[in-house]
Amino acid sequence: MVCTQRYDNALYALNMTAIPAFDEKNYYEAYHAVSIAGHCATTCNDVCNEGGLTMFQQHNNEIYAFTSVVQSLLIKLVPADQL
Repeated sequence: MVCTQRYDNALYALNMTAIPAFDEKNYYEAYHAVSIAGHCATTCNDVCNEGGLTMFQQHNNEIYAFTSVVQSLLIKLVPADQL
């Protein structure tokens, strides 16, 4: 199902790409992985709102809120040429 696949993709992007990239100070990769996670969470919620699995909506809302804050912080704290 699309929703569960996107939810898994969001978690994978955060855990397997964004966090290691932050550890390596690779803010470009971290920023884009966080962006992908937010997009996946939004896509999952879009599917849920069309009659899909509503049990993921709250988790996706949390993932989206988290990714929005992280992206905003990166934009403010990291020079633009590193994003």
